[in-house]
Order: sequence, then structure tokens, then C-alpha cells
Amino acid sequence: MYGFDFKVFFMRMKGKRNLIIIIISLLCIPTFADNNPHIISDSDSASYFKPDKKPWRAAAIGTGINLGIFGFNRFVTKEDFAYVNFKTIKRNLRTWPVWDSDKLSTNLIGHPYHGSLYYNAARANGYSFYGSLPFTLGGSLMWEFTMENEPPSRNDLISTTFGGVALGEITFRLSDLILDNRTSGSNRFFREFFAGLLAPTRAINRLVTGDAWQYSSNRGNQVQRLPIKGSFLIGGRNVTDHDRTQKYGVSVKAGVEYGDIFDYEISNPYEWFQTKIQLDYLASRFSLTQVNVIGALYTKELYNKNNLQVFGGFFQHFNYFNSKVIKKNQKEFRPYYISEAASLGGGVLVEKEINKFRIEGKYFANGIALGASISDHFKIDNRDYNMGSGFSLKLHTDLTYNNKLRFKLRGENYNIYTWKGYDEDLDFKDLTDHEISFLNTQGDRSVARLYLVGMTAEYDISDNVYLGVERFRYIRKTTYKSMPRVSYTAWDDFIHLGFKF
Repeated sequence: MYGFDFKVFFMRMKGKRNLIIIIISLLCIPTFADNNPHIISDSDSASYFKPDKKPWRAAAIGTGINLGIFGFNRFVTKEDFAYVNFKTIKRNLRTWPVWDSDKLSTNLIGHPYHGSLYYNAARANGYSFYGSLPFTLGGSLMWEFTMENEPPSRNDLISTTFGGVALGEITFRLSDLILDNRTSGSNRFFREFFAGLLAPTRAINRLVTGDAWQYSSNRGNQVQRLPIKGSFLIGGRNVTDHDRTQKYGVSVKAGVEYGDIFDYEISNPYEWFQTKIQLDYLASRFSLTQVNVIGALYTKELYNKNNLQVFGGFFQHFNYFNSKVIKKNQKEFRPYYISEAASLGGGVLVEKEINKFRIEGKYFANGIALGASISDHFKIDNRDYNMGSGFSLKLHTDLTYNNKLRFKLRGENYNIYTWKGYDEDLDFKDLTDHEISFLNTQGDRSVARLYLVGMTAEYDISDNVYLGVERFRYIRKTTYKSMPRVSYTAWDDFIHLGFKF
């Protein structure tokens, strides 16, 4: 676990404010970005460059992040797991990684965020998308084996590395849109500030090198500048679970689409991606409800004729859905959990224009190395979900009329296979903390099939403002090896006012 990540960043109100700041920084990107699609000339003042590789500086910043968070856990919050010594390190180095019992938010969003810090340290020091992967894995290995007195976690290594790459490349590219070495004064300060919120270790690197305040005739960007679209939505949300229990609240959503997936073939990872984040105030509680990412690794045009374009390619996916709300009386309202922390697969993209209509289809099939689904039975320590691997299917179709009226159809299916179970005779209440740490289970032996189906309708009332309504249904069917099968449904409705940038 990362004490800083789940205890400060996600659980306390202090953490919620940080999430709001990140949403605000996402909204600032269109303000700072020039939205010029293809600038490649070295003589252009907005050209990009590739810095020399600095492996030791990248490793030092990643190590410093680990030591800083460890120091916070050990000397400020005094977490039990932070009391390490040579004995615990030696034991961990001899221990094969296990499946741990941390919260969903810790394992499936906290760790990927931490991984993005390692990743950005490498990316800022001249390493490519794939070249930054070893630094992300190395930072996670250092933490798991030397920064805690608990056994190293197998799921943490996976989610930190692959989830960290997804979140890291997105935050690196978005921060690159904000930074501009040609500016000075308050403009320069706010650019560095908001870019630093998105990619903290990149900001640390700029402070170390002096780039944070040095003036240049070039922007100093490290990736090619591509077009970007931003959106911000706010409105009322209503969630209804299978027994007709309803919860009302307010939702805030921010989204970014980077690049144009139908404008060019992609050879460098994440020259196109789309990401969304949702923050809710539901049942008198704040919660991070969704983080969704699709990033293109490679695409190839397959057909282009008669206003019909077809592309094929490979994509990385990251999804986190967590609707759980703990009310003041400590009763839980938790219609659905879905996680896809490490996922990769193929996709087919279709665009067709007919008179005033434009149809876009994005269809994906993925293998999931690490995912999660809510459990009806497994509740131990901080765990109330099953981890596993499997596959997912996604069908996204958008229909636009006259550039003002949009209908978006969504269908997604997640299949999570939990194959590492536990002794059915175990009484979890009798287990010690040490036994829980070494329980080493993914959860209930089961197969969880999770379906998300829904539609969104939006109408532009001006160039930048629109009204919308959406309704989604979440369906879960979990087949347990030794327990009855469970079916569960929930409705999620959202009426919103949207702003486009």
C-alpha cells in the first residue's frame, strides 16, 4: 500500500481538494494550448525537441519520491507498515509477491497514479514511452520490497507499472501543452504551476535543471503539438440499485480528447487518447467515481473512399468505476465496481459522413491482465472485491446531426476471472494482521460478467455550451464456484450542462 496515496489523496477531504485541483488544471489546458495540429519544423518557435537521456537523474527523482512518501508514512502518520529495517527488507527479498488486501481505491487508482510519477521522471529525462517502462517497474519494485514491512504485492506491481504508464503518458502530454519557455512573469508561473499539478515529477525535474524559470526563444516542448478538445460537465445525478434504493447528488465531469484519430496514422503511442474523470457528491459524501482512458499505441488506415474511413490498431485501456458511498450510519451503498487497470487489445475505428450526418464508431476487444469486480462474500481487512484477469469488449457509436445534436451509444462488457481463491473453512474474523498479509488470494473463486449499456443525448445551445442527458444501466452476473450465482443491476442517470473548449 501507499499510505500517502489512499489516506491523504483519496480518503480525506484534503485529497478531494487535490482531485478538484487536477480537474481545474485539465480545464486550463485549452486556455494555454494553441491547438496547432502539426508543428514539426525545428526553426519554428513552437517546435519540439528530444532531450538527452539522463538515467541517473530519472532514477534519483523516482527514488526521492519513494523516500519522501516513506518518510511521511513513517514519521508523520506513523503507519504500521512503514516500520522497516534490514530484517524486513531481507525477508521481502526472499518472498514471492502475493495478492494483497488493500482498498479498491488504493490498488486500482492510487498505485497507478504513483506509477505515473516514476514514469514522468523518466519521460522528462529523455526516455520514450517504452523506454520509461523499466523506470516505472523499477520504482514499484523498490517500494514493494524495501519501503514496507508487509510482503511485496503482485497486483501492485502490475497496476503501478501498466496503469502508471497510461496515466503517466497522458499527464506528460497534457503538461507539455501548458509549458512554454517563451513566457515570463505570472503567465510563466501559472503554466509551471498547473503543469506541475498534472506531472509533479516533471515539475521537480524542471526545478532541478532550472528549466522552470529559464527563458528561451522556443516553447521547449518534448512532444509534437496536436489538436485538443476539452469538456466540462456539471449536473444532477441519480443512482438506483436493484432494490430500488435511490441516491441523488451532483456530478462534475471533465474530459479531454487529444489528437484526431481519423486525421493520420499513429506510429508513436498516445498521439491520440481520450480521458474522462468524474467526481461526485452523493449521499453527503465526495467520491472519485470514474477514471477512463483509451490511448492509441499504433493505428493503420485500412480504407478511405466515399467519405468512409476505416482504421485498425492497438490500444491501451484503463478504467476505474467506483460508485460505493459510505453513509453517516456506516451503511454502504455500492451499486457497482469495475476496474481494468492493465488492459491491451485491438480496435477498429469507423467514420462516415452522409449529408448533415456524421457517424463515428470505435470498437475494441482487449485482454485484461488485472481487473476487479465487487464481491458479494469476500470482505476482509480493506478488501470487498475480487481481482482477476480476463477480457473486455467495447462498442462506442456517436451520431452527430448538423454539428449540433449528438447521440452517443455505449456498450461495454468486462469478464473478470478470479482463479486464486482461499480455504472455504477460513474464519476471517480470527485471522491476525500477519495472516491477512500472507493470505495471498484474489478473492472468491468466480467469474464476473459486467455489462454497461447506455445512451447520451446532447444539444448545442451555443458554440461552447450544450445541454445533455444520459442514462446507463450496469448489469453484473457473478458465478461463484462454491456459492449461489448473483445477478445485480443499477441505473445511473445524469442531466447536465456542458461546456466545450
